[in-house]
Amino acid sequence: MSAALEEFCGSVFWNDSYLSRPDADLPVCFQQTVLVWVPLGFFWIFAPWQVLPICKSKAKKSSLTILYIIKQVLTALLVLAAVAELALTSVDDAEQGGVPAVLYTNPSLYIATWEPISDLPRFILFFISYGLQLLLFFVSGFSDIAPETKEIGKKNPEVTASFLSSITFEWYSSIVFKGYRKPLEIEDVWELKDKDKTKALYTAFEKNMKTEMKKARADLEKRERKKRRRQGDPDLVNSMSKAQSQDILVLEEKQPKKKKKKGDKEDSGPPKDYPRGWLLSTLAKTFKQNLLLAVAFKVVHDALVFVSPQLLKLLIAFVSDEDAFAWQGYLYAILLFLTALVQSICLQQHFSLCFQLGINVRASLIAAIYKKVCMVLSSSLLAFSKLGCG
Repeated sequence: MSAALEEFCGSVFWNDSYLSRPDADLPVCFQQTVLVWVPLGFFWIFAPWQVLPICKSKAKKSSLTILYIIKQVLTALLVLAAVAELALTSVDDAEQGGVPAVLYTNPSLYIATWEPISDLPRFILFFISYGLQLLLFFVSGFSDIAPETKEIGKKNPEVTASFLSSITFEWYSSIVFKGYRKPLEIEDVWELKDKDKTKALYTAFEKNMKTEMKKARADLEKRERKKRRRQGDPDLVNSMSKAQSQDILVLEEKQPKKKKKKGDKEDSGPPKDYPRGWLLSTLAKTFKQNLLLAVAFKVVHDALVFVSPQLLKLLIAFVSDEDAFAWQGYLYAILLFLTALVQSICLQQHFSLCFQLGINVRASLIAAIYKKVCMVLSSSLLAFSKLGCG
C-alpha cells in the first residue's frame, strides 16, 4: 500500500524521522493523500444524507438571499482555482513530463494541497484557494434564511438554526433568557416542527402499522394451521389404528384430573392467540432515523470515554520526560480538549434525541388509541340507534 502511494505521489509516503525533531512535519505524500482524501471522503459519504431530502422535498423554491449568493460565488471561485491548478499541471506535464498523478487528482477533487510550493504560480493558487476556503467556512457558520421562512423561524427558531447553533443548542438561549426575566406564558412557547406534530407522526405510524399487522396476521394464520395439524387434523386421526386410539383413551383416563380452586374460572376453551410483534416493529420503522442517530451519538461518546485516559497518560509521560519535544505536549493538550468537547456534544445530542423519541412515540400511541376508541364508540352508537333506542 505504501509503495503504491509513493509511486502515485512521486515521493516518500511515511518516514518516522519527520516526527523525531523539534520542528515536526508530515511527508508531502501523506499531506497530499491522507489529509486531503479523508475529509473529502467524509463529505461524499454524508452528502447524500443532506441532498436526498432536498431533492424529494415538494416545497416551493426559496428566493435567493445575499448569504446564498456569497456562498455560491466563493464556491465558484474555488472551482476556478482548482481548474487553474489542473490546467497548470497539464502544461507542466506536457513540457517536462513525469508529473506525479496526485497533482492531477487533488485539483480534480477541488482541494488545494497543503505543502509549501516552490514555484510562484502554484504558491499563488494555494493561498487563493486557502483564503477562499476560510471565507466559505466562516460564511457557512450562518444560517441562510429566505424571506418566506423568517415567519417560520419566529414560531420555532430550531427550523432556521445553523449547524453550529444546532449542535450547541444556541437557538434555545432566547427562551431561557426570557424565562429568566419573567415567567413564561403559553404565548411564549414555540410551535412544534411540522414533522413533530401529531398528524405527521400518526400518518407515518399508521402506514407502517398496516404493513406490520398484515405480516403479524399472516404469521398468526401459520401458527393456527400448525396447531390444527397437531391437535385436530381429521386425516391424522383416521390414519390411526383402532389399537392406537384405544391406547390414547386409556392414557387420557389415567391422567389425574386437577382439582379446581374456588377462585378459578371455568375453562371456556383453548387460550386465544393474537398477532404478535407488530407494535415493536412498527415503532422501529417509524422512528428508526432518530433511534439510529441516538445510538450513533452514544457509541461515539462511549468510545471517547476510553480515549481520554490514554491521552492523559501520554500527557503525564510527556511532563516527566525531559527529552520530549514541545509540540507533543501541545498536541496532547489540544486532543484532550477536543475529545472532551466532542464527548459533551455527542452526549447532549443523544439525550435530546431520546427525549424527542419518547415524546413522539407517546404521541403516536395516544393518537392510535384515541382513534380506536372513537371507532368503537361510533360503531356502538350506530348499532344502538339501529335497535331503535336512539
